[in-house]
Formats: sequence, structure tokens, C-alpha cells
Amino acid sequence: MESNIAAERVESESPKAKEEARTEKTIISGQDFNFENGNNPVVASIISPAETVESAQEIKNMKNDKKKKQKNEVQVSNTKKPFIFYLNRAKRYIHEFNEVELCGLGMAIPTVVTIAEILKRNGFAIQKGLATSTVLSTHEDRKGRQIEKAKIEIVLEKAGKFEAINGVVTPNES
Repeated sequence: MESNIAAERVESESPKAKEEARTEKTIISGQDFNFENGNNPVVASIISPAETVESAQEIKNMKNDKKKKQKNEVQVSNTKKPFIFYLNRAKRYIHEFNEVELCGLGMAIPTVVTIAEILKRNGFAIQKGLATSTVLSTHEDRKGRQIEKAKIEIVLEKAGKFEAINGVVTPNES
């Protein structure tokens, strides 16, 4: 039955795929094995090296893109850590990446806004962008419906006075 599937794939695919299907058909039909002696061969799946490298490379690229995207993102919670923790992390990210994205859901929105306003008022950052939206929560209410939560994202970039205020000496100044 499986050899018929492999044969059908041979008709509709490229020459490389046809060769792989023939190899797969050979392994499935057991032409290289001796079944009469009671040997039970192990059937291995066949994956071309190019496909393996390509899919592994794609996975690696996707992970790197996600890391790059979230490298300077601070996800604020009003219950997990103290307020000052997120404020200091935002300062550090502004210093390292020249930009920080503050994100918060639901009851954490006032905390996000407060952190952004403190950074702006003290001259550490300038507001670059603001986005609000609603997202579906993974939790459900009593009737089995998904809960919508408000979300805010505030993007701040480093202010010109950041180094002077923070007391950081750059190599050009020394």
C-alpha cells in the first residue's frame, strides 16, 4: 500500500523527488533485506540532507527573528515583579539598544503608562510610538467564551540627554 503512494508521488514530482521515492519504495518493499530468515528490518524514513539543512536553517532564522524582535521589549506585569524592576529594565534597554518597547495587558496598562511617563519626565526617553489593541486571552470565562483583554505598546527611544543624566561617559567624551 505504501509503495503505491510512493509510485504516485513519482509521477507528479521533480526528478530528485522521483529518485527519493524510488529509494523509499526499495526500503519499504524490503528488496535489500532477507525476510525468509526471520530478520525484521527496521524501516527508516528518508529525508534528503538538503531538506534537513533547509528546515533546520528556517527554524533557526525564525528563532533569531523572534529574539531580535523581542530583544528590547519589556512585558510589564502589575503582580509578578515590583514596579521599580520594570523601570530599571527599561532604562537598561534604552541604554543598550537606544530603544525600548513597553508592553502590558489589562490591569498592567497603568503601570506601563507610569513607567513611560517617568522615563519621559526625567529626560531618559522620547516617545516614538503608541499602539493599543485587544487580544484574546487563553483563559475562558464561566460560559466558555474567550476573554478579550486590552493591550498597550509604547515605544520609547533614547533622549539626547540620556548619557548626561545617567552619568555614563562615552569614549568620545573622555
